Amino acid sequence: MHRRGLMVALMGAWLSGCVHHEITVRATTAPVTGRRLVTRAQAFARYISAMHRQIHQAYTLGFLADIDARKDASYADQTLWTQLAIAVDADGRLDGVAVARKSGLQAFDVAVVERVTATAPFPPPPDAIKSADGKVHLDWQFHRDERSCGTFGVDPHVYGPAGNELGLAETVEDRD
Repeated sequence: MHRRGLMVALMGAWLSGCVHHEITVRATTAPVTGRRLVTRAQAFARYISAMHRQIHQAYTLGFLADIDARKDASYADQTLWTQLAIAVDADGRLDGVAVARKSGLQAFDVAVVERVTATAPFPPPPDAIKSADGKVHLDWQFHRDERSCGTFGVDPHVYGPAGNELGLAETVEDRD
C-alpha cells in the first residue's frame, strides 16, 4: 500500500468512532505514454473518501454524538438507517439530495439530509466519474449504529446520455 493511502486510512480510523473501511486505490502507468490510467471505480473511491471526510464530521461526530449526549429517546432505535440519493455538480455543489430509503423515523431522515446539505460544497469531481449530465450520482447509507456513514454503504452510479447506467470498471485517463 502506498504511504499516502495508509495515512488516509489511519487518519480516518482516528477521526472515526464508527467501523472504518479503508479504500485502497492503485494506479497503473501506461508503458508508452507514462499517463496514469485508473478504473472509474478507483476514481470514485478517491472522491467518495474525500466526501466522507466532510460528511463524517457533520454526521457521526456532530449529529450522532449530539443525540447520544442528549440521550434522546426518539433516536434510541439502533437499527435506524436511511439512504440518500446524492447528486454533486461539476463544481462540487450539491445538485440534489433525496431520501431513497426511509428509516421509519422522519426526524432522523430529515436530520441526515440537513447534515449532508450542510457539508457541501465538496471538492470538484474528476471528469472520469461524471455522468453524461455532468454530475456525480451516489446512493449513500446512513446508520444510527456504529456503521454510521461508512464508505462501504456508498453505491456510485454513472449514467450515459440515454440515462443508462455505465460500468465502473472502464479504464479512463486520470487527470487529477
